[in-house]
Amino acid sequence: MAYLYRYFSLATAPLMFLGLALPLASQAQFARGNLVVLRVGDGASSLTNASTPVFLDEYTPTGSPVGTTPLNATGPGNKLTNSGTSSSEGIMTLSADGQYLLTAGYNTEPGLMEVATSTTTPPIPRTVARIGSSQLPDISTMLADAFSGKSIRSAASSDGSGFVLTGSDGGIRYAALGATSSSITSATVANTRVVHIYRRQVYFSTGSTPGIYLVGAATNTASNQIATSFINTGGSPYGFVLLDRDAAVPGIDAAYIADDGGGGSAGGIQKWSFDGTTWAKQGAILTACRGLTGTLQADGSVVLYATTLTTAGGNRLVTVNDANAYNAAPSNTKTTDLVTADPNRAFRGVDFAPGTIVALPVELTSFTAAHVAAGTQLRWTTASELNSHYFDVQRSADGHAFTTIASKPAHGTTAHPSSYAFLDPETLASLRYYRLKQVDEDGTTTYSVTVAVAAGTAPGFSLSPSPAFESITLVSEEPITYAIRNTTGQTVRQGSTLAGATTLAVASLPAGVYFVELHTALGSVVRRFSKQ
Repeated sequence: MAYLYRYFSLATAPLMFLGLALPLASQAQFARGNLVVLRVGDGASSLTNASTPVFLDEYTPTGSPVGTTPLNATGPGNKLTNSGTSSSEGIMTLSADGQYLLTAGYNTEPGLMEVATSTTTPPIPRTVARIGSSQLPDISTMLADAFSGKSIRSAASSDGSGFVLTGSDGGIRYAALGATSSSITSATVANTRVVHIYRRQVYFSTGSTPGIYLVGAATNTASNQIATSFINTGGSPYGFVLLDRDAAVPGIDAAYIADDGGGGSAGGIQKWSFDGTTWAKQGAILTACRGLTGTLQADGSVVLYATTLTTAGGNRLVTVNDANAYNAAPSNTKTTDLVTADPNRAFRGVDFAPGTIVALPVELTSFTAAHVAAGTQLRWTTASELNSHYFDVQRSADGHAFTTIASKPAHGTTAHPSSYAFLDPETLASLRYYRLKQVDEDGTTTYSVTVAVAAGTAPGFSLSPSPAFESITLVSEEPITYAIRNTTGQTVRQGSTLAGATTLAVASLPAGVYFVELHTALGSVVRRFSKQ
């Protein structure tokens, strides 16, 4: 098993420096590691087939409410509403680069009856919303030629510049950001449900010959592409999560697939494994659902979040952990309720907030930047790597715009620790920001946490022990602020210390891997430790 838990670096994301979350923009920010659930209905009246207000509700992974972002502001401008009772709509996905949440709907005010099947002239345009960490929705994509008289269900994107779309008829479509028209890229399956991009390939679910299908490269927007069966699931599949859980099997080898119980199936979250030749069903977690997201944990287990099926409202956001091997039955067959929607409100799609840590093929254990006489010394270490091609070292003067200043070859695939270093000789007259862009053999790119360094002599840091049982000790030559984060990016502890040694109790933390961000006015470092 080899994977990196890493922060996506976003142009509008908060930068952790001096122990404070300093937004790079004045508006509110989604918190990385949190969940975002698409909700239809404001609770004022019963849900019907009319166009209904849409909201994005933010929750912590334990179900505590954080805030709400409405998608259908009143007044001029494009709208995004969903049918109140068409529960196949309102699917939400995270772009492949982790920067945007994506969803689709109708460009009409709330209250239009039978909005999904309306055949008015001119037709009601379908809209796509792109929402970054700043919570400001971009609904500039308004399509007059897509899914007219039919439901538009989901959207996926590599980087937010264009969208792959699904709906109840019309196959797979593509539209560029801000476009007014779209094109059919695959008509193999007409009735399509949830679409995702994994490893630069387009996958979608369907209830027509039920299963997960593969279209091809996300960069290919040509017409007449043939969709081929990827997993023949049976039942009634909707949301799905594809993972690489075993380094011995190249590529995707595990799948979790939401089944709403239609088509005579029992419903639940199906678990599938791939041995390099054949997909095999390993069992199911018995809660009928449609929305689904999940991620690998540091110990190799999988945590899933799902929204249960409903047409009337009052459904639930649930979670479950699977600690068993990728090719074994799920360790849990029952979900745990996190949140129940209020009456006249319904949860639809769910995914992680932009900027969330995800599981990737390199396990980065530290990344530091320190001022030295010859410039700025950058060092980073990995515990293991899988199909890693190279690292780009990127620098910024403002924390927004980054430029690549060097590239370092990676070690490909290795289960052993690796160390890297780069000296930036540029004279450091003011604050500078650095990050790593890691590129896999298949071209997939991801980013490290951003660290900052100022002119002066950077203090030394140390953290021990690892693994830890009761406590960890921080040693610093100067006062520091710190934040301890889990593998989904949630801050589990933060504070400040004086120079010298400080002991922090960690006995109450669940077992797993944690990252400690340490900050002074002269530099920032990230250290990793495991809790037993």
